[in-house]
Amino acid sequence: MVVDSLSPRMISNLRESVAKLVSDGFFEEECLDVYSSWRREFLKESLLTLGLQDQELNMEDINKTEKIERLIKAMNIAWRILFPNERTLFNRVTGSIPSRQFRFREICTELTTSLLNSALALETWSHFLRNTLKELIQEFESWRFTNIVAQLVRQRLSIYEAFEDVSAIPGGGIHPITLEVMMYCINSKLGQGLKDKTISPVWMDRMPELLESSLEANSKNYKNPLGYVFVLNNRRFIEVQAKLNGLGLFFGDDWLHKNTTKLQQNLELYLRSSWNKVVDFLKVDINQLEPSVATELMKDNLYWFYEHFDETCNIQSSWFVCDEELREQIIKSVENILLPAYGSFLGTFEEFLGKHAYDYIKYGLFEVQDQLSNLFLLKGSESLAGRKGKVKLVKYKEL
Repeated sequence: MVVDSLSPRMISNLRESVAKLVSDGFFEEECLDVYSSWRREFLKESLLTLGLQDQELNMEDINKTEKIERLIKAMNIAWRILFPNERTLFNRVTGSIPSRQFRFREICTELTTSLLNSALALETWSHFLRNTLKELIQEFESWRFTNIVAQLVRQRLSIYEAFEDVSAIPGGGIHPITLEVMMYCINSKLGQGLKDKTISPVWMDRMPELLESSLEANSKNYKNPLGYVFVLNNRRFIEVQAKLNGLGLFFGDDWLHKNTTKLQQNLELYLRSSWNKVVDFLKVDINQLEPSVATELMKDNLYWFYEHFDETCNIQSSWFVCDEELREQIIKSVENILLPAYGSFLGTFEEFLGKHAYDYIKYGLFEVQDQLSNLFLLKGSESLAGRKGKVKLVKYKEL
């Protein structure tokens, strides 16, 4: 293993040299610049000596398994040996002054970013690499190293974790995998200005595919029509995030157009599996029936209509819709199929029963509308079962 082997006497001499530079008129910051540059080169040379330099990790003639093994080894050496020793040396040379600690982070950040970039460039991660990154990224963040590359690694780890979460989200809300993928795309776009290549093009090309497979698999966790509401929520969230953050290139026009079509299809499936059944009680063919028989049939159907209407409203008031525009669109669609049928039924019912019809009518048209306005009242934080907090549609500048 490569470790820093400076003796206490050498460290003392180094501190005296730094002090002399300051006394000779050099600014302390300039001294630290020289020191930081020297130590960064030492870290690079340490991995080079072991054949684990970044260029070695990204050679085309190295197979995927060997790349992963070398990367894991390099990360463990850097974070568990080189960096702790570097911090000890830095503190002894500079006197552990808290205001200078950002300089220590500067020394290690370049190498860390390089190694994390190598990880991001891989199309897939082995289970071992994922576990290694999960452990080391926590140490990395505990040292208050923060940059876009580390954030991308953290979010990609979260994507894998979310894929393994097969639980249903209460109320059909936004699934963690949808949140993680969209935030990964947003931050990847934010990181496009970095000098180093931070993401694998193949991995990014898989984002639409990942979301499609996720929505398909997770929608089966729900009984219809809630499964359709789940798909509506997640596809709507993707659509809004893509538009707000200029992610058209990540998804492509074809996929976004397909997503719009899927939204409409799932809205129709939701109506068919839920409200069409309620409306069916209002469709009574009485043309061939005796008036007395028709009257009793309409009384029965109106009773069962109210039973199913109230039950449906009560259940769906505890469901979640990700934004007000989608909520209004769904409720308007329900009104369009329910109110005309209900109004027509009441007109016929009144013709048969006259003033006695009001003994059986529970709701007027406006009261039905008022009931429908209470659909989808579950809040975002509850829909995510406390895991992600309240859903917020954001632009990358807010991150």
